[in-house]
Amino acid sequence: MSIVNVQRDFTLTVPGQTAIALPAGAINTDPLPVNADPVVYDDIASLNLVNGGDISLAANYISGAACYLLAPLGDRTPYRVKASIAITDTDTKTFIVVGYAPASITGAGDLIDEPVLIPFIGQYDDLVLIPAVEDTDPNYGRALAVGIVVYAGAVLSNESVQGHLSVQRLGTKPPTMHNAVS
Repeated sequence: MSIVNVQRDFTLTVPGQTAIALPAGAINTDPLPVNADPVVYDDIASLNLVNGGDISLAANYISGAACYLLAPLGDRTPYRVKASIAITDTDTKTFIVVGYAPASITGAGDLIDEPVLIPFIGQYDDLVLIPAVEDTDPNYGRALAVGIVVYAGAVLSNESVQGHLSVQRLGTKPPTMHNAVS
């Protein structure tokens, strides 16, 4: 049996230190409101977006959905993030959002603190490395939020959106690599 070292490019995500420029008048993106299943998952989480033509957004508005994983503790923690989205409007931009869940998770309009927006078109498959949070940080111990957000550059009316997001924490002890991200 040989040991294989998998080397990949990755995105070093430092919540609150990376910004995507959005046009003036865009909704304040810190904190960023999302809808989510109010469950904090241990190692693996996923979500599906299936909207049959009923998404409507005002111009310069962001909307999204996220899933929560246990707080990254200790050293840098790698996550494999896979996402896909299908939306027909050409003025719409899509992002992976990574940040911290609120202290009290409700699942509806939760505010993601220190969000980082990572742009993608159609599909995303990358490693995201989250640095350790100092125990003096207000987000220490809070769940990590990973989601998909849609930014409407112009008014969206009755838009159809289909999407999927899978997240797997790779720094789990003991390793759970038999649970692959789909």
